[in-house]
Amino acid sequence: MFGTRDELLGWVRKVVFRLDFVVAILRSGKETGAQGRKTYVLLGCERSGKYRKYKTNLEVSITGTRKCDCLFRLRGNQ
Repeated sequence: MFGTRDELLGWVRKVVFRLDFVVAILRSGKETGAQGRKTYVLLGCERSGKYRKYKTNLEVSITGTRKCDCLFRLRGNQ
């Protein structure tokens, strides 16, 4: 259990640094007073997802991508 969002992020960054990968904030939200809406933060691997080509009319290049469809997710609720 963590008291604040910053404590959670500090702990996560310390752990993933030792494991040699990077975590990014995928989504976050604050409590707005609406029913069922709570403060949360969703963390995921920097390499999650798949590469998405944005421009369709360009030639295909032979370059790699860092995306490897990593499934790591960590959700923190308050």
